[in-house]
Amino acid sequence: MTITRWTQPAAAPDEGSDDPALTEKETGQLGYSREEHRQAVNFRVLTVEDHRRAGTARAQYYPPEHVGRAICEPFIEAATEHMETRLSAEVDPLLD
Repeated sequence: MTITRWTQPAAAPDEGSDDPALTEKETGQLGYSREEHRQAVNFRVLTVEDHRRAGTARAQYYPPEHVGRAICEPFIEAATEHMETRLSAEVDPLLD
């Protein structure tokens, strides 16, 4: 999966800090990779910019569909792979 970094300046910088809640070092200490940290920061930037452009109140921010899909995709793929592995190991022999 390729993530493109949003490069436009913030639409309304007075609405709070653009800094991520955790630094790259802090997320590393929690067990996340540098790439995972950077993807999370990018997802946050995309979400905030989308809502700032639309004029959405901060309390109503949620990831837009394309960000939500990108966040969920790895988990869906992993779950599908896990399910296929278990089914082939546990159920297929019973069907033969």
